[in-house]
Amino acid sequence: MGSLKKLIGLPLEVHDLIFELLGNVEYKLNLARVDKVLAAAFKYHSRYEFKCLDVEEVPFRLWGALLPLCGSTIRHVETKNDENISPPYELIGLYCPNLESVGFFLNSRNRGTVGKFIRNMKNLKEISVDLKNASPKLLRFIKDLPDLEEIYLYNELSSELSIYEGAMGTWLDNNEYPTFLPKPVNLHDTFSSLKKLRFLALSGFNLCSRETKDEVNFPALEVLLLDCCVILSDIPVMPKLKTLGVYGLETKDSSNYNWISKNVNHLECLAICFDHANVLDVVRRCSNLKILIIVFPAENRDLFKAYYETLTDVPEVSDQMLSEISHIVIRIEDGKRTVTFLTEEFEYQ
Repeated sequence: MGSLKKLIGLPLEVHDLIFELLGNVEYKLNLARVDKVLAAAFKYHSRYEFKCLDVEEVPFRLWGALLPLCGSTIRHVETKNDENISPPYELIGLYCPNLESVGFFLNSRNRGTVGKFIRNMKNLKEISVDLKNASPKLLRFIKDLPDLEEIYLYNELSSELSIYEGAMGTWLDNNEYPTFLPKPVNLHDTFSSLKKLRFLALSGFNLCSRETKDEVNFPALEVLLLDCCVILSDIPVMPKLKTLGVYGLETKDSSNYNWISKNVNHLECLAICFDHANVLDVVRRCSNLKILIIVFPAENRDLFKAYYETLTDVPEVSDQMLSEISHIVIRIEDGKRTVTFLTEEFEYQ
């Protein structure tokens, strides 16, 4: 008991050093539990450490002790782990009032729990969501977060549905949408109410939209990234869109790029596959491009080469080089072009 009193009576600076020497966060929490003075010392010691809390670094079993002490300093929480493990959403909602960003897993089973939690987090600016069999119903919670600025949604079909992915090709031919697949997500209905949304990344979705004369449905959206999506109809006009990335897309008419053409006048960065001759028309119409990122489909390298050879101020590119690269980045500044050849995926914002 006397040793404990001596430990508690040490200056805060010494407590800080002790926690530093313990290293492991679980050891630190065990010490913090001993007395309220040590709990306060741990809170001081960790004042910068847990602005971002990731379950991969701090397991859920420790969050019950950690969040009451450090929750007010946390700005980002990453809960995505095993879909069968439920994160402590009640604790996060209770002790993390300043949370701005959260990553989580969402499916039909946990939709109610996650929706209740997410709607109570009034300061959220960003969400990153792993989904399974996403439908419009699963995404309804987004409308209740009007201050969102960034959204990342990654959708996966369950194994029993993924075997029918080939049926999308049949739909593209006969215009009959497979009834066993989740309903398409409507871009306009799902996201246009978010007037502060600047960044939207979607992966693995069947997308549609509805015609509207209102061209200010996405008044702040600057970046749109679409990966492995199926576009069932034109996307809306997005007047502030500066960056558009399109990877592995399918459309009803593979030669129709009207959904891109609506936004060419203000695009500054375009990442696109050269998968059809008509894509050349889209690229040439983007008069304000500063960065063009070519994403290669292996069977269409000749199509890009024909376009590349029309450019000036660029190095020659050989067939051997084209066979080894996955991306080409062309930067345009003051009419001059610089070219970077990449063998790995290009990261951009």
